[in-house]
Amino acid sequence: MIIGYRYLNTYNLFSELDIIMPEKPDSVPDICIYPKSEIDFSEDVIGVKEMPLTTIEILSLTQRENELVAKTKRYFAAEVKSCWIVLPIFKVIVVYFRQLNVRFYRRYDLN
Repeated sequence: MIIGYRYLNTYNLFSELDIIMPEKPDSVPDICIYPKSEIDFSEDVIGVKEMPLTTIEILSLTQRENELVAKTKRYFAAEVKSCWIVLPIFKVIVVYFRQLNVRFYRRYDLN
């Protein structure tokens, strides 16, 4: 993952981390990005209350895009800064920022 290498000293990336949301139900984004901090791997953390800077959801064949858009609204209500939705079949990443500012990136935009 290019993002992981480029920002390894600045951010921590976690996959399938259980985020304890202010409003139930809790959420498990595919990937979430936090500011860099020390990680104690001897502790088995079940869920975290601190919201990530960014969540990344990857649309699977069994999901609908509107389900993921609804999740982004919940993340923004919890003070997440940006939410990405990856649409692999179209090779597109949709990036949502606060106030529903949306940007689309295609595969060749990321080089």
